[in-house]
Amino acid sequence: MPRTLPSRRSGPAGSRVPRFSRNLVAAGLLLLGGAARAGDPGSGAPPSAPAVAAPQFSESDRARWRALREANDRIGRLAARALRFTPTPDVLILAHQLRDDHARMAGEIDRMTPDPRSATGGRPPPLEGSVSEEFDRQFLAGVAEESEQALELCAEIVRAAEAPVLRAFATDAVVTLDRNLQRVRELQKPQTSSTK
Repeated sequence: MPRTLPSRRSGPAGSRVPRFSRNLVAAGLLLLGGAARAGDPGSGAPPSAPAVAAPQFSESDRARWRALREANDRIGRLAARALRFTPTPDVLILAHQLRDDHARMAGEIDRMTPDPRSATGGRPPPLEGSVSEEFDRQFLAGVAEESEQALELCAEIVRAAEAPVLRAFATDAVVTLDRNLQRVRELQKPQTSSTK
């Protein structure tokens, strides 16, 4: 029978935890805490796969990449806000689509070149927090403006970027941005015709 020590857990009087269990837990905590790093000689941990090197961007491409990331983040934050406040089903569907598309694009941007120093974009234009048609109008106008700016940026990247991976991403992003912009314009039409 293994030797036991008193338990630190509260429980019935005299409950005991076997010493080997404590040692097993301690070993697990050491591994989870990073004491044994993968690939370090003598650590006993299996070697890790080699890291995939991010493409090297010129300074101008890096600036374009940051601007693209900021534009993508602003549209994603606008969509998240609309999900909380919009009363209109069509706008809610659009907000879900925008959130999903821009979250996917953000992941692709991060995989393209993980730059921990890159700050995300500024805040989206302020929107009223009330649930009303005015919120929907402001949301659609903000998304249309941000999408147009992102489309212009993608067109510039396709024309002038040096990194092929950045050009390829921008080419694919144009399709998504254009599709979402067309949907925003469709939703803006009934609102503008009803106010005249």
